[in-house]
Amino acid sequence: MERTLRRSSAGLRIAVLGLAFKPDTDDIRESPGLRMAQELARRGADVIAHDPMVTAAVLGRSGLASPACAESLADALAGAHAAIIATSWPQYKAADWPNLTKRMQHPLVLDGRQVIEPAQRGRNFVYAATGTSAAIGPFMEGKQSRDAELTQPDPQLRSLRK
Repeated sequence: MERTLRRSSAGLRIAVLGLAFKPDTDDIRESPGLRMAQELARRGADVIAHDPMVTAAVLGRSGLASPACAESLADALAGAHAAIIATSWPQYKAADWPNLTKRMQHPLVLDGRQVIEPAQRGRNFVYAATGTSAAIGPFMEGKQSRDAELTQPDPQLRSLRK
């Protein structure tokens, strides 16, 4: 993610979507999403999480005070510089990503489970997925993700949110 953003995650709001280790459970043992959230927080990011079943109460029962949990997917994305999909929840697959990402500061979604439908990928947001080397989206077609310049807000991307 830092390579795609071309900067440190310190001070950035990052949404981690999916804390359960798999859909349809609140089990966070061996959760990649939870490990990512903890590492991002260690690096200084402001991490907000969303999971349909893992709430702050579930984290508390496991002795964890963080990450903070948003009530909805839209709330998690509001003001985020990037979002990482860590669990393949059906709600994430069915989401209207072009509209949801309008709430983000930088419309960058890293799809770790490739749940976003191909027809939605890159429509008004930058889409990158595991197993691919290119990010797609506005003004990004065919560019390698390491070449994406997202360190400063792009006025052309901002205009897409209006």
